[in-house]
Amino acid sequence: MHRLSDRHLLITIPKTVSWQTWLEEARHAEESGGWLYYHVCRGAFDLRRVADPCKVFVVHDGAVRGYHLMRAMDLLQQCRAFVCETTGRRWPEGWYLLRRGHFHPLERPVPYRGFRGVRYCQDFSQTQEMELP
Repeated sequence: MHRLSDRHLLITIPKTVSWQTWLEEARHAEESGGWLYYHVCRGAFDLRRVADPCKVFVVHDGAVRGYHLMRAMDLLQQCRAFVCETTGRRWPEGWYLLRRGHFHPLERPVPYRGFRGVRYCQDFSQTQEMELP
């Protein structure tokens, strides 16, 4: 059973992507008005359960690093195959969690083990205390 406070989303950026490279991609998307895409299964999360606006928190190298603030209705989209403008990586057709705008880094990263997929989470920007999974 999920807690009512778990109304935000958490994703992991793989260690194979350096934090600096990811920040550059986020900065490029912010400056150009573009989107950041995160490949998910269609049923990965229920939009009715997330806050609106929703914070999409990012885990990288063992810690929650920050978030994008998104309207719930803009979070999920079915996309055709595409090539990332920053990395040149080709992504398959499917469902993507979308983020855009300013990336808000946390003052202090919160320890959190990486995982695959999407998880519901608490608002890490409101508290630095958390339960480890």
